[in-house]
Amino acid sequence: MVKRIDPKAAIDDDELVGDGGIVSIEQFSHAEEESVWIADSIVNWIEEGMPMSEIAILCNTQPHLYASFIVEELGRRNIPFRNEQEVQDLFCEPICKIIVDYLLVLLGSAEPDAWERLISVLAPDHYDDTDDTRARGWNQFIQDKQTTLNRSIDFKAIWLAVEELIQHLGNDGITALSNDYENKLRFEELVDMTKNLVQGCFNEDTENVESLKGLSEINAVRILTIHKCKGLEFDTVIIQGVENQTFFGAKEAAECAYFVALSRAKHRLIVTTSALRTKLPGANQYWRESRTPHEQFLSYVAPHVGGA
Repeated sequence: MVKRIDPKAAIDDDELVGDGGIVSIEQFSHAEEESVWIADSIVNWIEEGMPMSEIAILCNTQPHLYASFIVEELGRRNIPFRNEQEVQDLFCEPICKIIVDYLLVLLGSAEPDAWERLISVLAPDHYDDTDDTRARGWNQFIQDKQTTLNRSIDFKAIWLAVEELIQHLGNDGITALSNDYENKLRFEELVDMTKNLVQGCFNEDTENVESLKGLSEINAVRILTIHKCKGLEFDTVIIQGVENQTFFGAKEAAECAYFVALSRAKHRLIVTTSALRTKLPGANQYWRESRTPHEQFLSYVAPHVGGA
């Protein structure tokens, strides 16, 4: 493929070093069948000792649609995952980090890392303050909320505890987190976005603490677009939906995107296709349920299928 896209950058096969890794093409009749296979495979890799952070699922576009069934299957298996499309920008915001760490402390049995991150923001001078009044005040506040919730997973009660945290912070505490939060509409928008994000961690089939960790920690299966994966590498990469209806538009741009995806894998590369992808709410008029494999792109991979 490199020889086709950029002949000058291509390396002769006899100059390549290292083992060939594992390459496979997996074709399915329906996206739900695909999602079950992917989730089951991830369970097996984790059991074999693979760090979850070394597994990536790449979508050319719209991961909230293409990976929807996969997300459901991972949730049923209590596998933490991180949708970078939703999380990456939001987790740059201090208030989002605080809310997630706060919920981990409230609901987890022992979350020292989350506690340390939380108290370092809420009482940043607690190491130097001999009286430590502020830290002790926050500690008492959090203990009271833990007692009230008693590990409840009722999201209404949980979010009420978040609202009480924000109220306890007060205007001065909120604006100390970021000057941007002086704009109350922007702050409320970020809180609402965080609420929508964490609410998905409290589905009946989901282990909420592990799902929250998947949002806040690196140790989670990554779901991201090809564009977002530039510069990253993973032991195992699944390129989902190598179909004509997924890789469309300008031929050169599609080939370059596909090459970026292929080159993210360090050891195991899997490409998938599905004959049917149900149109989900939010899909635009161009979504096609009936799918055909992108034979040209599969031909780049087919000669290398195998390995152990």
